[in-house]
Amino acid sequence: MTHFLFVPGPTDPWSSDLLPRAPLPDALTKPLLAKIPHVTFASNPCRIRWFSQEIVILREDTMGRMNRNAVRLGGDAEGVDMREALAQTILDQAHLAPLPLAVRPILWDYDHALRLYPMPTTVSRTGPLTHGSPHKDADGSPFFS
Repeated sequence: MTHFLFVPGPTDPWSSDLLPRAPLPDALTKPLLAKIPHVTFASNPCRIRWFSQEIVILREDTMGRMNRNAVRLGGDAEGVDMREALAQTILDQAHLAPLPLAVRPILWDYDHALRLYPMPTTVSRTGPLTHGSPHKDADGSPFFS
């Protein structure tokens, strides 16, 4: 049986620039729910528990924000895989919004939804620059981007 999961993104017209984002509004989802029976409208980020696995999905242009605010020094920047650096930063900080509040504003009342403790089995970050292969952290937890 197929199940569809819809996660709101940063370019949706009804969403704000804050994380986490609420699910899609009911006014938009009712026509789809009437036609497709197995649909879930989740928040952004969302957590999926599949048996003993926990999957975290984030729809955000974190790479674009990180590139715009990165400090690179001369020859040190050459040969650095920015996707791997972003994955490592998110996993090291155990938080889905590793950038300063001026760059990535968050709702403090819901900051717990952005934390990665305990570490999930898989973190999937989707956005405009998400092509590439999965990365693994030191514990072997996959980070898909």
